[in-house]
Amino acid sequence: MGNLTKRNINKKIFYALTYNYREDNLPKRIERSLGSKKPPLLELELIQDKFDYEVFQLLWLETIEQIQKKHLIHIKKYPKGLKSKELRQFGILFTHNTSKIEGSTLSYRDTQILLDEGITPSSKPISDVVETQQHMKVYEIMTQSKKKVLKLDLIKEWHKIQFYRTDSSMAGKFRGKELPYNVKIGNSKYKPPGWEKVESEMMKLNLWYMQNRNKLHPVYLSAKFHCWFIAIHPFIDGNGRTGRLLMNFILHKNNYPMFDIDPKQKTQYFNAEERSMVNQNYLHFIGWYCRNYIKYTKKYLKFFD
Repeated sequence: MGNLTKRNINKKIFYALTYNYREDNLPKRIERSLGSKKPPLLELELIQDKFDYEVFQLLWLETIEQIQKKHLIHIKKYPKGLKSKELRQFGILFTHNTSKIEGSTLSYRDTQILLDEGITPSSKPISDVVETQQHMKVYEIMTQSKKKVLKLDLIKEWHKIQFYRTDSSMAGKFRGKELPYNVKIGNSKYKPPGWEKVESEMMKLNLWYMQNRNKLHPVYLSAKFHCWFIAIHPFIDGNGRTGRLLMNFILHKNNYPMFDIDPKQKTQYFNAEERSMVNQNYLHFIGWYCRNYIKYTKKYLKFFD
């Protein structure tokens, strides 16, 4: 959602939704006037959702569709064997980077040798090794699966595969009656919903996804789903890695290039999530996501130009 701005003009109060951004290093703003009366909460949420999507369409959609066009040419021309090899190479890099964001001690070389040759790196925590292996297993299940729709049971299943070897007590289980624990997100000021609300919040997210998966653009859908999932923080641990798998599931099953977040971007990535969650404003994160998704996937444009 955009920022709800309240202005006093000639002693009259006016409301507007705004989104501030920079273009060619110049500050710019997209704004929608709401008039002199603040809409009721439910109506405001609908207006904000529509505004967010309009901002996405105005600022990033054209470039993303150019990338997608090149990507489709790319995957159609590649022989099946090379497609599989490329998917695996991406999976190894993605597994390394997503684990590194969460503090894994394995280097990229450690990860590559472990996954390609089955050689365990010496002097590294066994939990880092096992969770790396299990993440790659879920990635391969995800990319090879014919399933195209996310469901809560599927999310739990993938989480269980990732973590049952390192912590079977919480693997594949949402926080709730069986696991009545509240969680914190690092040093974040944001407080995820209590355990008693997790199941209903996940059902709300899933309902939104089911209603919009064929209406909203896959990149927008992927970005908002990811941030919303992280805001709920349904699991005791492993939310970040699971959330990044889910965002790539949405992209991959809609034939869009997947997105690998570089660990060097960790602070920016976390800050974008934090700002969105604290302000209940997903557009902050969607903006960060789209800008960086475009940077990451522009290689497809360069490859075919």
